Amino acid sequence: MKKKIIVGVLTLNLLGFMSCIRTHDFYDYTGISLYVNNPVVAVNDSLAFSVNYEGKYYLASGNGLNAGNAAYAIDFDEGSSGPKFETVRLSITSSTDFDEAHPAGTELKDLIYLDGFDTKGSFLKGNLDTIPPSEIKYYRLFLKERPETEGSHRITVEIEKSDGAVYSDTTEEIKWD
Repeated sequence: MKKKIIVGVLTLNLLGFMSCIRTHDFYDYTGISLYVNNPVVAVNDSLAFSVNYEGKYYLASGNGLNAGNAAYAIDFDEGSSGPKFETVRLSITSSTDFDEAHPAGTELKDLIYLDGFDTKGSFLKGNLDTIPPSEIKYYRLFLKERPETEGSHRITVEIEKSDGAVYSDTTEEIKWD
């Protein structure tokens, strides 16, 4: 009888310990928003803006159980495995003609430089049109050139995820001095 009690107590303690282990391997989000660092771009400056994930939440892996507050005593790198649904398309356009090769509504990716991190946590930078959207995790974008046309622009970013969800946002008016 004592053996059964000891085995039962040890089993419950082991299950209790295992239930405290919970990792948040992936993240997901429910929208995007754009932040423009400098809506009035100075003569010797470039436009810098970032894409922020709205409604971001972390998804636990299937291996862990949760037994309450004890899970929060262990610190994990939340979302370290990247997004649950990878980005399959990233589109960036302007509301106004940018130059002859880029009329309003056409892709500007060949004019944009990316500075950020890939899905493995490594530093990532380069021309946006040469980087697969599925490799991008966190990033800031820089428009390398100034528009040839006068007036203000609004930049629209549209992201499509592998689950079919499409999110977009448009910046405030941007003017070049």
